Amino acid sequence: MLPWILGRRDALAGGRVTVPLIGRWKMLDNLRRTSSPPASVAALLAGWLLPRDAALIWTAFVVSTIALPTLLPVLAAIMPRRAGINARSHLRALRKDAALAASQFALLLVLLAHQASLMVDAIGRTLVRLLVTRRNLLQWVTAAQANLSSRLDLGGAYRRMSGGVAIAIAAAILLEWLRPDAWWVAAPFVILWIASPAVAVWISRSPLVEVAWRSPTRTPAP
Repeated sequence: MLPWILGRRDALAGGRVTVPLIGRWKMLDNLRRTSSPPASVAALLAGWLLPRDAALIWTAFVVSTIALPTLLPVLAAIMPRRAGINARSHLRALRKDAALAASQFALLLVLLAHQASLMVDAIGRTLVRLLVTRRNLLQWVTAAQANLSSRLDLGGAYRRMSGGVAIAIAAAILLEWLRPDAWWVAAPFVILWIASPAVAVWISRSPLVEVAWRSPTRTPAP
């Protein structure tokens, strides 16, 4: 999207191809969402290299920016949208919305390093193909990823999500070397990122469906 955002030259059009403002805004928002996980991980790593108190404040700030999009719908639903709603049913629905938002926020944190590795890999592959090799421009999924996509076992998940695990291990080594006093701030994130493939396998499994079996009723003999 960068050539279109910056103004793509077209020999047939005789100059630069202009994109409408709303289209350029959508492309910029797409780039923002693509770069958000790597930027969040980089911000966390930079914050953990600060002194202990500053690392805690910086981590809380970054985490709040991740939690805010999931919490906004809950905050908007605090006041009932229609009159005549029972307070008990409204609180029950609000509790369900809050639980859903909390689970989404937890998954965002657990899978943050994995998403960052995916986005960095996608950005790097795209730039190399566009600027260097000019090959495989329409390839979205690599052959290795296609082979691993159907494997839901723990080993396959760790192979497929090895990038996020590598980020967690690198962060642990870096903190132990440069800032061991801030290790307790980063430890929950490092543990969650290392366990993220196991969490992904757990949430991907289909729930067990219990079927109630009843013996057929016997009709009395004539």
